[in-house]
Amino acid sequence: MPDFGGDGKLAIELPNFRNKDTRSYYYLPPKARDALVACIRNRFDISMWQSLHRFVSVFQRQDHLIYAFMEKHGIELTEKNWNAIAKRYQRKRDIYRRIDRRKKSSQK
Repeated sequence: MPDFGGDGKLAIELPNFRNKDTRSYYYLPPKARDALVACIRNRFDISMWQSLHRFVSVFQRQDHLIYAFMEKHGIELTEKNWNAIAKRYQRKRDIYRRIDRRKKSSQK
């Protein structure tokens, strides 16, 4: 029986393959599940970065940007979700700035 999601879970439809039809093979090994979760997180981070980073220099307050991002992507407007997205964005911004500083110092 497939796992249809539920509380805190997301149901994902897998594509069919010739040798193993997903209609009868619903099992996803733990490593494959971890790889799928990592891929989804990576795509979310890329989308978040592309959406928020270009407007940071225009707007002084990032809280409005994060709320607009959440509305656009259908994310529930709760304090917990806002904090999670803000922290992920802060981490990505710090990595970006660190790489940018290294590039500038190596060019001197």
